[in-house]
Amino acid sequence: NWTDEEQAAVTCYRNEVINAPVKELTPEEVDAAEDAEIQKKADELAAQHGCIVHPIVLRLTNELTAKKYIGFMKEPERLVKTRILDMGLTQGPYAAGAVLLETVLIKEASHPMLYVEKPNDPDSDQLYFGACKSAMDLIRMSVNTLKRS
Repeated sequence: NWTDEEQAAVTCYRNEVINAPVKELTPEEVDAAEDAEIQKKADELAAQHGCIVHPIVLRLTNELTAKKYIGFMKEPERLVKTRILDMGLTQGPYAAGAVLLETVLIKEASHPMLYVEKPNDPDSDQLYFGACKSAMDLIRMSVNTLKRS
């Protein structure tokens, strides 16, 4: 049994909140919200692992769907980066990327399609090579811009 004041409050709540029109989110707003959640997870993993964690989002799109595959990679140490760059020169960038991916990917927080091979599945290869390239993209370097005469 509610008082008249409590009943009025419930009615007001129903009219303002429950019966309020629901604003449909734009695809950009949905993506922004998902990106914020992914970054939040990366921040949590960074605190857990004690290092910078980089999220990656790879997409597979076909005529029916567009699906996201999310992974998280630890920032590699300088020595690892140096060895991977050397390996890229001698064995090729994708062999180096595969080794780096194995080193930095946080598998327990990443979608298995980024690292598990599924024979005869071109999507598996597409995602794996995208993850290898993303790992290599972690290695950035500055370029000398001095003009010499």
